Amino acid sequence: MIIATYLIRAMLVVLLAFAGIEKLFLPYSKEEFSATKSNSDPIFVEYYDLLMTTGYLNYVGTFQLLVSLLLAFHRTYLLGAIMLVPLMVSIVMTHVFLSKDIAYLGMDIGFLLMNLFLIWPYRNHLKETLLYPKVPTP
Repeated sequence: MIIATYLIRAMLVVLLAFAGIEKLFLPYSKEEFSATKSNSDPIFVEYYDLLMTTGYLNYVGTFQLLVSLLLAFHRTYLLGAIMLVPLMVSIVMTHVFLSKDIAYLGMDIGFLLMNLFLIWPYRNHLKETLLYPKVPTP
């Protein structure tokens, strides 16, 4: 269990760091992006181009780098894993509704499940922290 946790954390750190660096520092060309996404719906290419031109993907890339940094350290990896859940769900839903690319959908569902594997041992602590017990009324 401990070895699996370390391996999953390392894989997610590398994946998120690469994705964040790609969004922040590598040049973007709509033509090259659409050529590499030939299996995807053309609406997805337009959606991604919109996110890139508005600068929203700079925010996502910064968030990915922050989460990868949090996942890298033992004291902060749970916070990073919790922060990653909404991003991963958003990415999965983007592939379900926009790109419709089965390969990317399967890969991202796998990453989401790995992230949930990191959170699972702490479910009772999170439940106590996030869900208050019902207070009896007098």
